[in-house]
Amino acid sequence: MDAPWPRATSWPSGRRWAVADRAFEMTLGPAEFLRLLPAAVGGDSYTREGSAVLEHRAEGRCWRIRLAPLPPIHLGPIALERLQVELAFSGYSPEAEEAFLDRFMRHYQRGGG
Repeated sequence: MDAPWPRATSWPSGRRWAVADRAFEMTLGPAEFLRLLPAAVGGDSYTREGSAVLEHRAEGRCWRIRLAPLPPIHLGPIALERLQVELAFSGYSPEAEEAFLDRFMRHYQRGGG
C-alpha cells in the first residue's frame, strides 16, 4: 500500500490530511471506478493528482478520494481487478457526509444472483 495521506496539505478548515475517514475494498479497476465517479459524487467537480488522488473543494467543504490497486481475485480462469478506496471529508456535517456516502455506495453497487 502507498504511504499515508500527505501531511503537508491542509484542508480549508485547517485540518491536516491524516488517515482516511472511510476505506473500502472494491472489485473493479481504475477505469470503471472513474467512469462511475461523476454520478457517485453527485456531479461535484474534482481535480486529479496523478491517477490515484481525486479531490473536490467548494464552499468550505472538501472530499478526497485515494485509490490504490490491490492484487486481483482469481475465480478459476477469471481475474477480478480490485482497488482500495479511501475517502476523507472536511467541512461536512455528519448528515451531509452520510448522504454523500449513501449516494457514493449506491453508484458502485452491483447486482448478483
